[in-house]
Amino acid sequence: MLICTRGVAMTILVDTTVGLPRSIETDTTWVAKVIRRSRFFVRYLRAQWHRERLNGLMAAVNSSFSDSKGWVAERRLELRMTSGPSVKKGDISWDAPIVVVVMYRDENGNLKEACGISLYIKQNALYIKQLQGGASVKFPRKFKVWPLLFVKSCMAFAQAAGFEKVHVASAESLYPFHNPGLGPDGVTRSGSSVREHQERMKFRYNQTATNLSFKKDGNWFVWNTGSAS
Repeated sequence: MLICTRGVAMTILVDTTVGLPRSIETDTTWVAKVIRRSRFFVRYLRAQWHRERLNGLMAAVNSSFSDSKGWVAERRLELRMTSGPSVKKGDISWDAPIVVVVMYRDENGNLKEACGISLYIKQNALYIKQLQGGASVKFPRKFKVWPLLFVKSCMAFAQAAGFEKVHVASAESLYPFHNPGLGPDGVTRSGSSVREHQERMKFRYNQTATNLSFKKDGNWFVWNTGSAS
């Protein structure tokens, strides 16, 4: 079906995997890709405006991922102009401009991404677009709940910095849910592998938000900070 929104013609596809119409966020057409890239850049400019304010987010993450045993090697905050891997192929591909990543060293001493979060700011609220773990990371017990730690960090930061709300994307609204691509082993997912991938995403996003008393509102889970005037 072809519809027109604000003068832009776009194809809305039906995803047979979950029986839901695809949105701009999940569609694979070139029009959707251009719109997503444009949105990303606008969100990057907005993040730059809030750069000093974001120091509070890094402080909250440092507290949540404090590690006296030394497994956490670094914690980084970066603002990205475009989506994609941080440095090289194989790095986590980020879907929002504000990125916080926790680094560790593998058995060979190489610095690698353990897990991270990407988000953006809109209308005095935080929108968590991505909670992503690195490939084949063996987390210490303390950090196995890393999605929870990241979201709690955002909640603490939002409350301290005067944001009104924190949003966590529902798994079903995200591009990787509908377009799972390759698994950690580099093999294209299919059948039961796709379903397992989707269930992991629902647990990481939906269950984490629910556990922290977020309320479902369309494609997002929402938590109010109580800072609204």
